Amino acid sequence: MVNTTLFIHHLFTGLALIIMAVRLSCRRILFSKLGFGDFCTMAAMLCAAARGGMIHVVITWGTNNVSAKARTRIDFTPDEVYRRTIGSRLTIANRPVYNTYLWLQKLVLLHFFLRNFHPQERNRRYILWSYSVVFFATWTAAQIVGFTECDPFNLYWQVIPAPGKCVQAQVQLVVLGVLNIVTDIMLLALPLPTLISLQTPWRTKLRLFTICALGLFIIAITIIRLPINHLNAAVQANRSTWASTELLTAAIAVNAPTLYGAFNHWRRRSKNTTYGSASHPGNFSSTRAISSSLKPMHPNGDPYSDEQSMLYTQFQTSVGSAGVVQDGPLQEGIILKTMEVSHNDMGRLDAAKTHSVA
Repeated sequence: MVNTTLFIHHLFTGLALIIMAVRLSCRRILFSKLGFGDFCTMAAMLCAAARGGMIHVVITWGTNNVSAKARTRIDFTPDEVYRRTIGSRLTIANRPVYNTYLWLQKLVLLHFFLRNFHPQERNRRYILWSYSVVFFATWTAAQIVGFTECDPFNLYWQVIPAPGKCVQAQVQLVVLGVLNIVTDIMLLALPLPTLISLQTPWRTKLRLFTICALGLFIIAITIIRLPINHLNAAVQANRSTWASTELLTAAIAVNAPTLYGAFNHWRRRSKNTTYGSASHPGNFSSTRAISSSLKPMHPNGDPYSDEQSMLYTQFQTSVGSAGVVQDGPLQEGIILKTMEVSHNDMGRLDAAKTHSVA
């Protein structure tokens, strides 16, 4: 049981760290700088790594959270008491670290949604302040409740005699779960107005909805975790396994939009490279692509940022050699202006400028 729990714990923690590291690498490569969300991701990585070390000791050495039946089978030697005391103290130390990890991930997602789905400065500022106040209040409440169930405080690591049910931390679990669900629902509501107003093919809109709604999995895990942990209140391995699952799910849900945007960017660049090197049929003998000063436009008329344009779609407009404007299909990406130059048999220069979405 211990070996299985340790394997899941380290596997999920490692995967979460890899996902966050890939996100930081993509941001650094694409934009050559890091923003607020990236620094929060770095802090979240430190929290995840610190939790990984502490929970390893907790699972290996055990804690004072032992059922009455299990206590009859344990030989509480001085060494056993020492190990369980250390494990119990690390369990308490892990609570603020783990809570901070979850709320840092919420800040990362908040920053992403504000930057990409709320371009109006006034609305963005209002949402930022209101959400920041709520997040700080809920984070503070989660921290306080993690240290107030046992009185006196040393019961949290008392092994002999039995400390009582306060070490099962059922109140802390419920409060943390409720606060987590409420704040996640608040985050999920942020991109909805923009996603609903986007004039894009339903497949693209569905894809964006899916990427932005991955937070539902965090809510689902929290809801499932509450009754299971309540039924296994004296089993620390069960609690640690579900917390590791929540940690990994949060990393996936929070970083998926950024990774999806990076994937779109590289796909667009690959298509542009292929298109620019291919020969155009007919009179055109050479093709070259140059960056356009035009920016994709948000439904409210404001230009998208470079990162926004990696997520959204624009209608393709092309100008043929006959000067006829044609409407092309919607695709994800940044508008790129392509100029095709050729010489006909009379030596005249024909130029056609095509605005395409790659």
